[in-house]
Amino acid sequence: MGVAITIFTYFGDDEETLSARFYGVKKAFCEAFKGDISIIKEYSFGEETFILGEKKTEVILFEAEKWNKRLEEDVVQNFKKLENSAAENGFEKLSDYFKNLFHTEQRTPDSWHLWSSMRNIDDIFGYGTEYAVHDKDDNWTVIMPKDVLEDVKRHPEQYAIVKLIYD
Repeated sequence: MGVAITIFTYFGDDEETLSARFYGVKKAFCEAFKGDISIIKEYSFGEETFILGEKKTEVILFEAEKWNKRLEEDVVQNFKKLENSAAENGFEKLSDYFKNLFHTEQRTPDSWHLWSSMRNIDDIFGYGTEYAVHDKDDNWTVIMPKDVLEDVKRHPEQYAIVKLIYD
């Protein structure tokens, strides 16, 4: 099945073809996370899975500005899902809800989403991560660092958004 990931990446202004730069990002992702991922596929190469800053500057700027906010909102929404689930099952506290789940050997898919989003806020890449930032120094993060955001604002044409699927 796989996990869809959106990568905000430095794309440079090389003379290489677009497809060569795209596959360079894919290769860098595989190398950075070997051991954590086993299979990688790309969506069909097209506008929805590949946004180039030199062609869509406004989209790159918009996505960069909301990148970290989206991660924060994911955590809040996942907490709300858990709070609702706890209330629906008669619990006022999340700790009591999880204690009950543990002792009754039940699991909730909401805990996976919460764990994944909390890991994102802690800037930890792991299986299930849906967002990554790849900077010009070949560093990988989940949260967009302030210096990367500032560089994107100065040179949005040098960035791209690439969507891949990994297992």
